[in-house]
Amino acid sequence: MVIERSIVLFRTLRVILDDAALAGVLKAKKHAYITGLSYDPNLAGGDVSVVKKTKQTIIVEPNVMTDEEIVASFRDTTRNEVRRTFNAPELSFVLPDSNREESLKLYGEFEEMGERPARKARYFTQSLFAGAYWQGRLIASIICYDAKPVLRVNAIVSVRKDASEMSKHVSFATRRLVFELIRYARDHGYRQLDLGGINTTDEAKKGITAFKMSFGGVTKEEYTYTYKSSLFRYVTSLFYKGR
Repeated sequence: MVIERSIVLFRTLRVILDDAALAGVLKAKKHAYITGLSYDPNLAGGDVSVVKKTKQTIIVEPNVMTDEEIVASFRDTTRNEVRRTFNAPELSFVLPDSNREESLKLYGEFEEMGERPARKARYFTQSLFAGAYWQGRLIASIICYDAKPVLRVNAIVSVRKDASEMSKHVSFATRRLVFELIRYARDHGYRQLDLGGINTTDEAKKGITAFKMSFGGVTKEEYTYTYKSSLFRYVTSLFYKGR
């Protein structure tokens, strides 16, 4: 999956799990800023102009698993919560979800709650959306990079919890949505569902890490490659210096 953008006078490129494309653009260096995600630790060779960072991610391989086998592979709490959703007629799950505008609105609100900057809508143009609804209202959404044969989770968002009856089901619905993504990956020819990066040492990320690890996947190393032209580094350094 390749996402190309223009920032003022600069052309930028983001490459998600497409090793051939990423290796080619890193070698050509025709873009001022290139970032890419890969499972290959040696994609840039010895190129010192390319920075490589390593972290871990969680991979689920649905392959020939039945629905019941998928649920059985989850950890106890997650397995029980997913099963509870099958007896909640107020809940519905849509995948792919064409209600992108509402999903992106929820994403923006979720990021604002966490005091994080939200990405522009155009960033998600090539993404797959999955939505969980309570009585027709969107309460959770998962946005994925569609990098077939890998479906890579990019954002997991939900409504703010309160004392309402609906709010009690947000956690269950979000877990069920991951189950639905695993089924979708299995039924549409994806080899893997990548639940996204985890951090086992950062206390602030303990919750989301435990959430991702509860789906019975395996831990895998992933690598982020970044290249910045000298002019791009200079201009961006001036921008941040002036803030």
